[in-house]
Amino acid sequence: MSESEGARMREVLLKVVDACPCDCAFCDSNEMFNTRFARRTFELDTWTRITNDLIANGLEVAIITGGDPLSKRQVVIPLIRHLRAAGVFVSVNTSGAQFTSESLLTALLADYPDLLVFSIDSAHAGQHDESRIRPGLFDLIVATISRLKSAGDHPVAIRVVITNRNYTQIPEIIALFHGYGVDCMKFTHIEDDREGDYLLSVDQLRDFDVTVRPRILEVLQGCYFETDALRDDAVMKFTKLLSGNDVTFEQLARGEFSPALSGPTECEIIRRFSVIQSNGQVLPCCESEHHYDPVLGNLATTAASEIFSEKNRRYLKILRNRQSYCTRCTEPHNLQISFRSRMLTVQKR
Repeated sequence: MSESEGARMREVLLKVVDACPCDCAFCDSNEMFNTRFARRTFELDTWTRITNDLIANGLEVAIITGGDPLSKRQVVIPLIRHLRAAGVFVSVNTSGAQFTSESLLTALLADYPDLLVFSIDSAHAGQHDESRIRPGLFDLIVATISRLKSAGDHPVAIRVVITNRNYTQIPEIIALFHGYGVDCMKFTHIEDDREGDYLLSVDQLRDFDVTVRPRILEVLQGCYFETDALRDDAVMKFTKLLSGNDVTFEQLARGEFSPALSGPTECEIIRRFSVIQSNGQVLPCCESEHHYDPVLGNLATTAASEIFSEKNRRYLKILRNRQSYCTRCTEPHNLQISFRSRMLTVQKR
């Protein structure tokens, strides 16, 4: 790999702010905002400079996230405009809690991202709101999706973290939000659950395989997809989800989603993806956030071409050797199903 090749990040997570109006038990964003980041965040000029550097080095997809990035709308909305003007596909993750503000909805409609992604924990309003410690949030999300869709062609998605609390509801979640007109759905897995509070047990994994998976496949057959290829892709992904010869139920129940990622094994995702923290520090992947190691550099003070280069020993090391936590990487088991072809840009890292 040449130095120039090493400097090209196709996709980045931009963690504009870690603060969030929700306080989910399985998320530490608010704790990190108050401790590690001392409640400090960058303003628009710094994020513009950072993203200009990334754009010059091949950025194609920017996931603006947090926390809830819409709590910093004065930064996020101009940043959406700036990135899209440069030809970058922009996806914004949100809890949805900020949409009690009419002015936010108006501003976002004027500078809409390529995709707006709402976090959903359950098919049932009460359970979702309890999980988020935010009464009324589920209904607010549904109402916001309805308003976005009625206002024009505004792509919307949901993101579901599969846990032992909601895995049986996946068929209902798909059917419900397909009915609300979402353009794609993302299903991920609980990260860094070393206590096993949210991981599926072996018995629950067997239950998913025997009873839940067939219901999911049945629901997918009744959904509208823009092309047959998109439907086939969705069916294939859920057919393979949490199964296969590369990992056992026992390993999954321990949170070992990627047991083969150990020792001198390369990770191709690191060559094209990274996470930019709210203080500018660069981490190689989502799993590394829970350990905050290795920090590859800081884009507020160092050029992307220097950070994502084999001349950077930290970057070279993480390219060629796995960390101890890499066996817990959920990425190979995360999936997106797309009802519309234009969502394929963010279907796979």
